[in-house]
Amino acid sequence: MPHRIAVILAAFFSLIILVQGHEHTLHQSTEAARAARARLAAQAEAPGEATGSVCHLTINLQDAESGQILPGLVRATNLDSGKFILLTEGVQRESFWYAVSEGAEVSVPPVRLRIEAFHGLETAETTVELDLSQAQKQEVNVKLNRFYDSRGQRLRSGNTHLHLRNLSRVEAERYLRVVAQADDLDLLFVSYLRRIPGEQTYISNSFTSQDLERLSEESVLLSNGEEHRHNFGAGGEGYGHVMFLNLPKLIEPVSIGPGIMGEGTDGLPLQEGIRAAREQQASVVWCHNSFGLEDIPNWIAGLIDAQNIFDGGSQGDYDDTFYRYLNAGLRVPFS
Repeated sequence: MPHRIAVILAAFFSLIILVQGHEHTLHQSTEAARAARARLAAQAEAPGEATGSVCHLTINLQDAESGQILPGLVRATNLDSGKFILLTEGVQRESFWYAVSEGAEVSVPPVRLRIEAFHGLETAETTVELDLSQAQKQEVNVKLNRFYDSRGQRLRSGNTHLHLRNLSRVEAERYLRVVAQADDLDLLFVSYLRRIPGEQTYISNSFTSQDLERLSEESVLLSNGEEHRHNFGAGGEGYGHVMFLNLPKLIEPVSIGPGIMGEGTDGLPLQEGIRAAREQQASVVWCHNSFGLEDIPNWIAGLIDAQNIFDGGSQGDYDDTFYRYLNAGLRVPFS
C-alpha cells in the first residue's frame, strides 16, 4: 500500500470519516458495501477459529523519532492461512483495518502474524512479522516513520462532516474517541441531520453540546454542526447541502422540501438558512463537491467559508469544483 500523503489545501486539511454515503449515492453505496462484505467474509477469521486458543498481543505504535506511543490503524494477517484477523477490540474501518488506542491489547491466534500499521495521514505504513506459535501473551513495538509534520507547519487536521448511524450510544462514543485519535484529528464536527424515514437510525443526532464537551476532555476537540439541505426527490440533486459549524441553535427546517421530508415546500432557498447561521457566527461549508444548484450564487454572495470534497459518495472531483470556481474569479478553500 502506498505511503499516505497529506494534501494541504488552504489553511487546513481534512480527513473524511463517514459511516455511510449520502442520499444521492446511498442505495449504490449500500449495495456495494453489502457485496464487499460478502467477498471479504471469506478472507477473515476470528482469533480462536483456527487453533482454538488465543494470544493476547499488546501493540505499541511508536513514533520512530520521539518514541511517543500513538493510537493508529492496524491490520493483522495469519501468514499460515492468508486470512485477516478480526480484531474485535478495535473499531473496524475498511478492509479489516482497525482503529486502536495507544498500547492496545488485542486477541489474535497463536500463529505467525503480519502486523501492518500507520497513524493519521503523516506516517508511512510499517509492516512487522511475528511468530506467536508458542505465546499466550506478547508485546510488540511497531516504529512509525513520520514523513510530514502538519502541526510544525501550524496546520490542523479536522473532519467537518460526520454522521453516525446504526450504532449504540456506547459504540458511538467509542468511535468518536478511538477513531478520531487514530486518524490524528485535532477537531471533529458531529453533524445533526433530518430525513424521513431514516433519521431514527442516526445516533449522532442524540449528542448534545454538553456531551461533545465531555468527550473532548478525553479525545480531540469535538463540536456540533448541522447539515442544512434540500433534495428534489429522495436522492436527486436539489439546491444543495451545507454544513453549519459551531452553531449555537439549530436552523429550522433542518431539511427542506417533500423530496427529503415527505412534506413542506421546495420554495425555500438554502440561502435563507445560510444567512441565519451566519447571524449566529457559524461557519458555512458547502457539501459534496459540486452537488447542488445553489453553490455558485452563495459563493458569489460571500456566504460560504469552504467547500467539502469527497465527504461521502462519489459526486464530482476536486478539479470539477476548483477550476469551475476559478473561472468565475473565485479562490475556494477546501475541507
